[in-house]
Amino acid sequence: MDSRVVLEGLTQGTLGSSVFYEVLLKEAITRVVGIVAIQKPATKESPAYISFLLIDADFRGRGLGHDVILLLDKELAQFSDTILLHVSPPSPSLIAFWKRNGFVTVCLLYTSDAADDSLRV
Repeated sequence: MDSRVVLEGLTQGTLGSSVFYEVLLKEAITRVVGIVAIQKPATKESPAYISFLLIDADFRGRGLGHDVILLLDKELAQFSDTILLHVSPPSPSLIAFWKRNGFVTVCLLYTSDAADDSLRV
């Protein structure tokens, strides 16, 4: 990991009924370079959901997304055994990223435009 980039951990916030985690990745503690939003399940039997994971384009390919997923997995394991997400728009590179990080395709959702992949770990 680039020495200028610090993986800060999870700082929790809420937006409506969604829980999000922010300031996960900072460059020199001055620039946010990533953000992720999740929805925690109501029960342990229900899945957690990753609403989005964004990494600044200048910082992609450095393993930061993988590190965030490891943190999320640890955090969400308290609430559920399953994590779901929806890749939209469908992108082969995004689908490959999630699969490299342990997610598998559980269904394809078809719209009038294209097929979207829904993935879970």
